[in-house]
Amino acid sequence: MILLLPYFAGIIFLFFYVAGGNVDLFYSVFDKQNHILTWCIGYEILAVLTLIYLVKNAVVSSLRPKHGFAVGAAFRRP
Repeated sequence: MILLLPYFAGIIFLFFYVAGGNVDLFYSVFDKQNHILTWCIGYEILAVLTLIYLVKNAVVSSLRPKHGFAVGAAFRRP
C-alpha cells in the first residue's frame, strides 16, 4: 500500500497542476503518460514534503528552550 502513495500523489499533481482540474484534459494527458513517470513525480512530491517537514521540526526544536542542565552552570543539590 505504501508504494501506491507516490502514484496517487502523481495523479493528483497531474490532475490539478498539469490539467488544471479539467477532466477531459486529464484523461488525454493520463492516457499518454507513462505510469512509472507518474509514480516518479509523486515520489518527488512526497520527498520534498518530507524534507520540508523535517526542516520545520528542526527549526521548531532549535527554538524551544532547553530543559535540563545548561553548559557551565553551577551544580546545586535538589
